Amino acid sequence: MDKAEAKLYFQANEDLREQYEEQLFGFKQYFLQKSPLTKLYHSKLQKLKLLNEAYEAVGGKLNAAMPLDSEFQFSDEVEEAFHLYHKNRNTILRELIALENGKELEQLILSYLSLYRVYATMWRLSGDLNPEGILISKEPDPMILLQAIKENSSGKRLTFDEVRSGKISGELINEAKRLTLWLKSDQENGRL
Repeated sequence: MDKAEAKLYFQANEDLREQYEEQLFGFKQYFLQKSPLTKLYHSKLQKLKLLNEAYEAVGGKLNAAMPLDSEFQFSDEVEEAFHLYHKNRNTILRELIALENGKELEQLILSYLSLYRVYATMWRLSGDLNPEGILISKEPDPMILLQAIKENSSGKRLTFDEVRSGKISGELINEAKRLTLWLKSDQENGRL
């Protein structure tokens, strides 16, 4: 990107860093508020990349982002995996709030998508799904989902093998369907 193109992203006579941070804030708000849909996140990340290039082209300085650990593993026990997913997700979202560098934000979002993908894979169902009433972008309330996990456990530890075999009901089957459909969408729209 040349300097003339880059100037389209910023108003003359205003503080460059302040304008960059304001636009970066908009990206952070988007990623905090929206479910991680690969196609939409990919589009936003492309726009963020252009903003970063424009900022550097007009003299702004951004440190290179270090690749983040995207190797996530989950237990085959549903409640344990649920808690680990939310712990990792909350850590990522806390880091996102504190970031002041768009390149680091890109890496963090890629890590978040990796976390989501691995977690969704644990829930994957096979066969034909009846997606009626399932919205991929609408994540269930974590407390309701946790309650459903406990209700489906029947006093023992619920495993993902039981989830995949269909021995679950209510909110859990809906979540398994939603995440299975998310994985299908993720594969169709190309991974980041």
